[in-house]
Amino acid sequence: MYDIVWPTWRDYLIAESRMETLDTVFQSIGGAGTSRDNYLRFAHSYLSIVWPHLKSEVTVKEDTSEELIMELFAILRAKIERALS
Repeated sequence: MYDIVWPTWRDYLIAESRMETLDTVFQSIGGAGTSRDNYLRFAHSYLSIVWPHLKSEVTVKEDTSEELIMELFAILRAKIERALS
């Protein structure tokens, strides 16, 4: 599902500069008033549940922070919700 809604999501973890952030995604889907905290709480739970299984399939820089991974999951959630609405 991630590949369908955001085909380049894997590149996000190794890119030197990111074109999309959680805020820019909210702006692009018309969700400027959307609570970042709700999406980040969801992402935090995914960090411990899903990330250990995905990590082997994704190229990640050694110094990639948990915050960056959580932002990735929050963006994916927003894009999935938008695609399903």
